[in-house]
Amino acid sequence: MKKSMPQMLSSADKLYNQGEIESALEKYQTVLAQGKPDAGLYQKIAHCNKILGEFEEARDYYEKSLELDADNLETRFNYAESLAELGEHDEAIEAFDQVIKRAAVTGGDIGAIAEARKKKSNSVLLNRAGGALLKQGDLDGAYEIFIKAVDLDPGDRRNYLNIGVIFINRGDLSAAIEWMGKALEVDPGYIRGYYNLGTLHLKAGYFRRAIDIFNHALHIEPGHPDCDDIVTNLNNAQDQLESAEAELLSRLRGDQPNVDLDELRNLANAVFAEQIEAVDVAITQTGNTRMIAHAANGHYEALLDEGELVTRKMPG
Repeated sequence: MKKSMPQMLSSADKLYNQGEIESALEKYQTVLAQGKPDAGLYQKIAHCNKILGEFEEARDYYEKSLELDADNLETRFNYAESLAELGEHDEAIEAFDQVIKRAAVTGGDIGAIAEARKKKSNSVLLNRAGGALLKQGDLDGAYEIFIKAVDLDPGDRRNYLNIGVIFINRGDLSAAIEWMGKALEVDPGYIRGYYNLGTLHLKAGYFRRAIDIFNHALHIEPGHPDCDDIVTNLNNAQDQLESAEAELLSRLRGDQPNVDLDELRNLANAVFAEQIEAVDVAITQTGNTRMIAHAANGHYEALLDEGELVTRKMPG
């Protein structure tokens, strides 16, 4: 026996609540085709499309629903979110503003949620503007915009990455490393970010840290498309580390007289996994040089043991 319209709608609602979104959508569309347009039905069809990632369809059906029920804040909020997902952030901000204004009268949490979501859209627009200035070579202007974007949406890794790029262009690798690292704090699974961060450490001569970063990235997702590039740089970092260790071994053996502390600090940064701020040297009883490296989290040493280089963290 053919189901009545209320039965079909009830069946679609049941499927929706069970998470069978595609089946629910099909039934909702059947109900729509056979019945009179209804704001609630348009909203349900829009919800299904939004869940399925069909944001153009979702936007259009939320719009239809609002034409029949302009005061529905849930619909208006979801309409704004669909616009944001489509990259239509100017329109999304305007829609979020309408939710915020109406929510100020009706009360509830949706106004605060809309305010937070509006900040994300504003951050995206600032990111685009900063990117345009970056391409034009206006590093100072781009920096100011990206900092504002970070304040609006601290969870968007793109802003941190772009600030890192600014410092790369300025030749300040230490600051670039710091900002690239913040992007990974926000998104620890961002493989390309590890590739970029490891490459910066490699360029700065921090070979041990570069190796650790590359290995960590490969462990997270071994089959990622960037893994070939990561392995190439990993092999390069390992070769560079071997050279740095050989150089440090030569220095500690006394093969090269007149040890320079700045050069030793650079070698320490190459072979230790921590940022080395300063180094001291001492002569052991056997006449060899012993290096003590000072980092923020403790002290490290490099010395000879039966002619071999030993690097380790000091106790205490």
